[in-house]
Amino acid sequence: MSTTIAKCLGVLCAVVLVLAVGELRLSNDSYDYLQAAADVSQNGGIPISYSWWPPLMPLTLAPFTDMPRAALWLNAAAYGLIVALVLGTVTAHMKTLGMVLIAGALLVFPALRFVHEWIWSEPLFVALVAAWFALLLAGVQDGRRVVLLGLVAALLGLQRYVGVLFVPIGGLALLLYRVQWKRIVLYAVIAGVPLGVWMLRNIALGYPATGLDRGDAYWTFAKATEIALLTLISWWLPLLIVFLVGWWYRVRVPRKFVVVSVYYVVLHTVFIIWSASSTSMDPPDQRLLAPVVVPLIYVMLAAGGRLAKRERRYAYTQA
Repeated sequence: MSTTIAKCLGVLCAVVLVLAVGELRLSNDSYDYLQAAADVSQNGGIPISYSWWPPLMPLTLAPFTDMPRAALWLNAAAYGLIVALVLGTVTAHMKTLGMVLIAGALLVFPALRFVHEWIWSEPLFVALVAAWFALLLAGVQDGRRVVLLGLVAALLGLQRYVGVLFVPIGGLALLLYRVQWKRIVLYAVIAGVPLGVWMLRNIALGYPATGLDRGDAYWTFAKATEIALLTLISWWLPLLIVFLVGWWYRVRVPRKFVVVSVYYVVLHTVFIIWSASSTSMDPPDQRLLAPVVVPLIYVMLAAGGRLAKRERRYAYTQA
């Protein structure tokens, strides 16, 4: 079985896995997304009161008559895209078995499985995260690549407010890759202006820039940190699989790319912990930490490959 067939099977399994749910679960957030999408469909615009989240999720669902069903297919497509993008970036480093194992790790990942069972903005957000990192890994020396990277970052900001982190992370990445300053500025403008316009819209309507006042936090900083750490620890099995694949195939991931991946994992996790401990947000668990899954996979692949390289060097020196 070729790696191409392995990729296709991985994507197909991801799509089937979501569609087998049959009907997505609904939370208060889900009802708000659906109501805003219905208002867009009926009235031709985002409701004035809709400011708690950015506008991309309801705009994505608005064109469809059966929005819950459309959300199911959107989640399925997002999961398939996540698998396709990750496998596509590691194809050159491993054979079929490695591809199957990476796909399996993605299919059993607790955070991915969890968020794809709900009508939430996270599935598409994680798919966009995967697209952003795939573009970065492919290279950003070409000006058109920088523009495309900025457009994906803009979509991330318009899908979830935490997507604003891709403005500084992208700037850091382009600095590490020694991209020209004018292109870094261009990236920042493309990535940040759309969300900035949305925030100004909220302020002009009398709301805080990032939505309604959420009130006091439910969690202390210590408790939020504990929840986040326990969530990350619960991912040990798929991450171990990825690490062993990286070790077995001696996967080499560019150091600059690994640095950006680590920075994003840390920055996103810290930001979510801080947010959960300063306002009445959900706990920093599977849902809110799901965006770090893809870069964390690249980090574990790199760690496994690095260990294999050190073992090989040690064996050579002892021979």
